[in-house]
Amino acid sequence: MSRTLWVLIVAGLAVSLAGADVIVVQDNPDYIAFEAESCFTISPRHQIITTNETAPWPSAPAGSSGDAGVWAFGQNLGTHEGGARGAGAFPVGYKLQFTTAGSYRLWIRGYIPGPTALGENAANSGNDSAWAARRFNLDPALDTSTTTDWFQVIPGAADAFAWRTWTVDFTIDAEQVGVPQTWYFSEREDGLFIDRIVFATSSVSSGQVNGLPNSPVVPEPTSLALLGLGGLLLRRRR
Repeated sequence: MSRTLWVLIVAGLAVSLAGADVIVVQDNPDYIAFEAESCFTISPRHQIITTNETAPWPSAPAGSSGDAGVWAFGQNLGTHEGGARGAGAFPVGYKLQFTTAGSYRLWIRGYIPGPTALGENAANSGNDSAWAARRFNLDPALDTSTTTDWFQVIPGAADAFAWRTWTVDFTIDAEQVGVPQTWYFSEREDGLFIDRIVFATSSVSSGQVNGLPNSPVVPEPTSLALLGLGGLLLRRRR
């Protein structure tokens, strides 16, 4: 096999792994916690931004966990569009693997920008919101009801980070343990910044949420298989 073809194969593997799916794995029976940027899919109306961003993207607010997060910027960068988008129209998705059955409550750490930050305007300052999936494994393209599939969330505070929770319980039964579950949030109004997400049992108090360490984030098995194939090809080339 030619050297050029080997280079193309290895380059292709690198690209595949760069966009590979990741899974957040529960390692504590009371919670699963992760950065908002640990998503496996993200809509074109969201962007992962860091606290040291380069133009044309704005920097994430100082104090962002992991120095990054997910920003809902809408369709036109730097221009607040106003109006609410349909539930599930622009999803950001996560794959979560629980190791303990039970009932979990959703917590989100967010930041709602003031009138001059992250493309916001004065009319909507401090009250931007998002849609959160009401259950695991829904299909954002088909399950769009704001009564049975999604609920409105306003995480964060005006010009400040804050944790918020809602009286919606997520159940993991014995059959779902060890099997990756998908969960989504979706843009409702642009401007909102999502920093960190936690699903926790009732044993975790509001005062404990912020200090919880992140759960491990691992590649999906298919990504690991690609990595192994890449190593095999490189050994053969040598």
